[in-house]
Amino acid sequence: MNKVQKIDTICLIIITGFSFAVFYHYILGTYLGLTYPYDTFLFRPNDKFMDFFNMLVSPYRDGKFHNVQFPFGQRLAQSFTIFPPNIGLAIFFTIFIGFFLYVNCSNLKTSIKEQTIKNVFVFSLMTYPFLMVVDRANIEAFVFIFLYLFIHFYRKQQTLISIVFLSCAISMKLFPGVFVILLLSDRKYKEAVYACFLVLLISVIGYFSYDGNMVENIRAHMITLNFYSMAYSIGNEGLYFGNSLWGPVKLMIIGSGIKCSPALATKVYSISVMILFAFISVYIIFKEKIFWKKIALLVFSMNLFPFVSGDYKLIHIFLPLFLFINNENKDRFDWLYAVLFGLLLIPKAYVHYRLNPEITSSIIISPLLMAFFAIVIMSQGLFAGIRKNKAG
Repeated sequence: MNKVQKIDTICLIIITGFSFAVFYHYILGTYLGLTYPYDTFLFRPNDKFMDFFNMLVSPYRDGKFHNVQFPFGQRLAQSFTIFPPNIGLAIFFTIFIGFFLYVNCSNLKTSIKEQTIKNVFVFSLMTYPFLMVVDRANIEAFVFIFLYLFIHFYRKQQTLISIVFLSCAISMKLFPGVFVILLLSDRKYKEAVYACFLVLLISVIGYFSYDGNMVENIRAHMITLNFYSMAYSIGNEGLYFGNSLWGPVKLMIIGSGIKCSPALATKVYSISVMILFAFISVYIIFKEKIFWKKIALLVFSMNLFPFVSGDYKLIHIFLPLFLFINNENKDRFDWLYAVLFGLLLIPKAYVHYRLNPEITSSIIISPLLMAFFAIVIMSQGLFAGIRKNKAG
């Protein structure tokens, strides 16, 4: 498939998936009289944009440091407090939406102007990840910006500049640390050390920027993260609108009636995903040569393996998607990759869990699509290597 064929295939899936979802939820809400969560594929209507406003609240409670976010992300969000809240939100959206439209235009541009406009409109305003980021106004928008700039400068061989943006992304959410594997795969060991050092420096400065000493602030942060884990990882708050593998695993445990302590289940899951990520890392470092596939595997790992991955994190699917679309080397699996990318970008909340309707089919389909996508990429690479060895 050439670039235009890839774009057209994904566009068709996005338009079809988005239109069907809007029609489906409109019917449920208007004609069947059902309210949230049946009448929308987005989050709670009365909680719109609250991820942004919640981060503007002071991280101190009873005079003590109390924060879920890592310091750099919290400080970045609180930089918007110099404006009135609604003005700050408008600036937040202007930065993210403006950047997103620009990179869409840059990567989806064709020789026909009208076609480019159509592509940008569809890939932006009709894709579920973009709509979720806007609906939640989540700071993950800036993680996406930093990761995109990291990849942009990395491909231009400006590695030192690129690791600054990677370090900012890691300092915000930690999980973008998987991209250090990309540096290792290209034998950029010194740059990987620089990136880790810069993350440490940014984090230390962040903890020092709050009242109290650094050790007390780190300890308070860890306590807060433990409470978060109890509610979102062991509890069910993290199941809603998620794309982590932990979601299907937890539903499978609940549905099977297996008596399993939360501590044991989380421990087994943690060990399992660490083994899986180690295998993926080894594959990327020693086997995979195609850049967009490396990025795809790292994005899937970043989304799939944490206990909690909100659907706004699906925005990172655009990182390998842009690279795939602009990759000039043709592959016999291009059609399958295009279909999988398209399916990851559409709403999938059609079946609701009876005991808790906010838990939908989306939390099963999205992680399984990413897992299947990763298996296809790695299987193709491994079998190609086997065939090459036999031919040799």
